[in-house]
Amino acid sequence: MRRRTPSHPRPRALTIPGSLLRRPHVTAALLTLTTAAAIALAPAGPVEPAEAGAAGATSGRLALSGGGTVRAAGNMLTYGVLRGRSRLVVVDRRGDAAITINGTARKGRRKRGSRMRILRTTITNGRIFVRGRRVTVKVRSPKLDISIAGWGRARLRGTGVFSLNEGNRRAWSTRSGKPRNIKVRARNGR
Repeated sequence: MRRRTPSHPRPRALTIPGSLLRRPHVTAALLTLTTAAAIALAPAGPVEPAEAGAAGATSGRLALSGGGTVRAAGNMLTYGVLRGRSRLVVVDRRGDAAITINGTARKGRRKRGSRMRILRTTITNGRIFVRGRRVTVKVRSPKLDISIAGWGRARLRGTGVFSLNEGNRRAWSTRSGKPRNIKVRARNGR
């Protein structure tokens, strides 16, 4: 019996065998590629105030790496890689944020009588992606590499280095007990 061929060939799907993912160098290469893709898709520069979501606000970018607790609040895109046992809390005040953990879309629990959603989870060696307006992201991890694009505020506790709006890298340390507060805005923003 002759096999029928379709008029348009079906594209082949990319499959990755599970045995490859258990090899550390292959997993590291895949994480590097996905992080590079997320960085490439993030806004490259200031966005117009209408796109940022509030009159007079322009977008900024904060890149940081280190260990400790990072709390970011505002209208923003937060993405990065967490290593070790980490804790993630997302408070979505509008109830419409996009939250992805290790490639899986997640929604928080709806707070009774409001649009607010809250997600609390523990991650071991994972990738996060959170995009939303009026969102608060709190991450506690022994080792993290996170980028924040948009506008709002960030509070850093622990030690590491950060760069604001692609400027010089600066160290942050809260060994004295006082957290480092940063406004995430464009260079010419308020």
